[in-house]
Amino acid sequence: MRPTPRRRLPVRAPSPRSVGVSLVELLVGVCIAGLLAASTTTLLADNLREHRTLLLESRLTQGLRHAADVMVRDWRDARDDAVQPVLSADGQPESYRLRAGVLEQRTQANRWRALTDPATVEVTEFKVNASIQDLALPGPCATPCPGGAAECAAHQAVRSLALVLSGHLVGDASLTRSVHSQVRLRNDALHLDCAG
Repeated sequence: MRPTPRRRLPVRAPSPRSVGVSLVELLVGVCIAGLLAASTTTLLADNLREHRTLLLESRLTQGLRHAADVMVRDWRDARDDAVQPVLSADGQPESYRLRAGVLEQRTQANRWRALTDPATVEVTEFKVNASIQDLALPGPCATPCPGGAAECAAHQAVRSLALVLSGHLVGDASLTRSVHSQVRLRNDALHLDCAG
C-alpha cells in the first residue's frame, strides 16, 4: 500500500497587518516609555529633595528648640529673688554663652558644654531681655503707713525673661529658623510699704 500523499493547504501571503509591530510603532512605544520613565524619575528626585529639606528644617528647629527649652527650664527653676543671678551686669546670661556659632552652658564644675550640635546648627543670634512688671496688690496694710499716708499697698515685682535664638544649618545659610520664648521667673519679689 502506498501512503496517501498529504494534502497541502494553500499558503497565503501574509497581510501587512498580521506581520507584527512596525518599526514606527516600536519607536513611538519606546519614546512614550522613555517619557514616562523620565517624568517618574524627576518626580522621585523632587520628592527626595523635598524630604531632605524637611528633614534638615526639622533638625534645625529641633536643635534650637532643645537649647531654648533647657534655658527656659533652668531659668524657671531659679530660686533667687533678683534677675541678677540669671543675668550679668551687662544683661547677658551668666550660665550661657554663644561662642563660634555654638551655644554653650556652664556646668557645675565651671566648664562649658555645647547645647547645640556644631555639626548641624550654627547659632547666629542669642539675646535675652529681662523685664520687671510692678503690680500693686489690692488692700491696705494692716499697720499704719509710713510718713502718715492715709493708705498704702504692697507691690509685687513680676520678673520675666524673653529669649531670642536664631540659627541656620551648617553649610546652608539659606535655611534659617528663630525660636522665641518667654519665661516668668518664680519667687516674685514682694515690696511692702507698710510700717512694722
